[in-house]
Amino acid sequence: MTKNVSVPEGYKITELGMMPEDWDAVEIGQLVDTVKNGFASGKRDENGIVQIRMNNVTTEGTIIFDKYLKVPIPKNIETFSLKKGDFLFNNTNSIDLVGKSAIFCEAPFDCTFSNHFTRIRFKQNLVLPEIILLNTLILWRTGFFKTVAIRHVGQAAVHSKYLLKRKIPLQPLPQQQKIASILSKVDEQIEQTEQIIEKTEILKKGLMQKLLTKGIGHTKFKKTNIGSVPEQWEIKEIADVTDYVSYGFTNPMPTTTEGPFIITATNVDKGKIQYDNARHTSYEAYDKLTPKSKPIVDDVLLTKDGTLGKVGIVDRSDICINQSVACMRLKKEFVHLDFFSQLLQSPDVQKRILFDSGGSTIKHIYITKFAKMLISLPPLAEQQKIASILSKVDSQIQDNQSYLHKIQELKKGLMQDLLTGKVRVCV
Repeated sequence: MTKNVSVPEGYKITELGMMPEDWDAVEIGQLVDTVKNGFASGKRDENGIVQIRMNNVTTEGTIIFDKYLKVPIPKNIETFSLKKGDFLFNNTNSIDLVGKSAIFCEAPFDCTFSNHFTRIRFKQNLVLPEIILLNTLILWRTGFFKTVAIRHVGQAAVHSKYLLKRKIPLQPLPQQQKIASILSKVDEQIEQTEQIIEKTEILKKGLMQKLLTKGIGHTKFKKTNIGSVPEQWEIKEIADVTDYVSYGFTNPMPTTTEGPFIITATNVDKGKIQYDNARHTSYEAYDKLTPKSKPIVDDVLLTKDGTLGKVGIVDRSDICINQSVACMRLKKEFVHLDFFSQLLQSPDVQKRILFDSGGSTIKHIYITKFAKMLISLPPLAEQQKIASILSKVDSQIQDNQSYLHKIQELKKGLMQDLLTGKVRVCV
């Protein structure tokens, strides 16, 4: 027996579930005007045309031009040109990214698109491309394209038919326009917050450059092997201000659902340890490790393999580190913890870390070489003041990042509610 479902006034039951009476369940393909795959080009031409590639489309559905390539202009360029409102479906990418999509809006130059994209133009009297993009973003986030992808070595492909055969709730055009308008306002807030974060990070870099080389209120300076610094500052090797610099275990560790955290290079960034994606190991295996694989609170971690120079301060005792992470225990009579963390993250020290690294394919920091790196040290009181200033900027960045995350989560919820009719819009 089927259970009776109470249908509110103004709604109906469809194959997609409950939706407003004036909506329809429609295959995306029924809304299409034209479909065109892009073209491959291994050549470059500075006098050619910009070709949108996988790295130009974000997972949020926007097109960015931080980096772009120009390719020779094909003879039939008119069939591959992009115009405002074109929908770009990423048909080939890694298994996690395949299916991400975007709408081409405007660019300061003419654009075309690679064979990793399918360009779809929709019937303007039936649907806004923004509505298709919002539905596609939900499909991508919920893993739909992973389930229909053909996997190859290092990449995956999704035929556009899987998108075109997908049914979506379709609203009358005035409601589509209202939904798109509401979500675009949220997008504006997201963009503004991202710009604030970017500007604050630029401000911090400038402050670091000034405070970590000129200090606070100094008028007399001296020349050293690492540049000009205030006369009262000392030049020390990292080994001079640490009890030791070492790295973690090299043998594989068992993983468990709970227990001490295994911290690798992927779990360290921006002065903190990220535990969300860290694995656990057993207490039995943990107890067998040497002390240098088991940092204590206030030790400083530095990623030394692969992604170099990421810094984190240890804030709990139940962790262990593998060989991709170096650990330093500070002599606190010489150096302030937060100051040292900021110093390691400064552009100057990061540049020197990368310069001294080795390895052809995977880069490494050599611990013995790193321990001999010279750093400039103000008196402890000034270290604390500098660290306090930079920490306040970090707090501003963190607050804005938290706010950005909340807005992004708000948008996800709004998308789901508005596109299914759970929340109706007033036109």
